[in-house]
Amino acid sequence: MIDGQGAMSFGFVGLWKTGNVLPTRISESGMVAIAAVNKHADQSRCLTLDQELAQAGKEYRVITVNGESPDSYNDVGMEQVTLTEGTWQPVQGPVQAELQAHSVNVIQIRYR
Repeated sequence: MIDGQGAMSFGFVGLWKTGNVLPTRISESGMVAIAAVNKHADQSRCLTLDQELAQAGKEYRVITVNGESPDSYNDVGMEQVTLTEGTWQPVQGPVQAELQAHSVNVIQIRYR
């Protein structure tokens, strides 16, 4: 299950009040990637992943794409957004990812 102001079964597209969530698993590596969108224009949101993901030997990171304002534009020659790659952190209990305002995020979970 994935929980973020609402819950969904793993493997399905999920919606909560201010965003969308879509998980997938890379079969070759076993890595789980969860796309999460925070549509709120000026408030960050916390996304909590179910504790069943908290198995020994796992780590996670959050990769975020966002800009300074909801009107920031990303196109050839108009790069008003940035890509921020978080550092790999050990999974210790439920994963809680803070999604910045008006952002597209990928939460990656892998075995160390």
